[in-house]
Amino acid sequence: MNYVVSTIWKHPDDMDKARMREVQSQWRDNPNLVNIYWFEIDSRTHGSVSIFTSKSAFEANLARQEEHRSTSTSEHSITMTHEAQGECFAILHD
Repeated sequence: MNYVVSTIWKHPDDMDKARMREVQSQWRDNPNLVNIYWFEIDSRTHGSVSIFTSKSAFEANLARQEEHRSTSTSEHSITMTHEAQGECFAILHD
């Protein structure tokens, strides 16, 4: 069963979407992930939905994810304002 993590991130300035796409591409070959969606809430806020293959895949990925989050905060002053996570129990389209 897929495991979903949803977060909201606040940027100190307008987002650099091109740089963000480059940063996101580092996750492309991660076998634990089904997909990651980053979306604009406003010019300084983005949401993220990460879908993992399972809860154990999420847990296996946690150290790498925490390292990325720490870098985002310390080097780019991007702060997480919300996180929700849980096992998916219904999917409209597979």
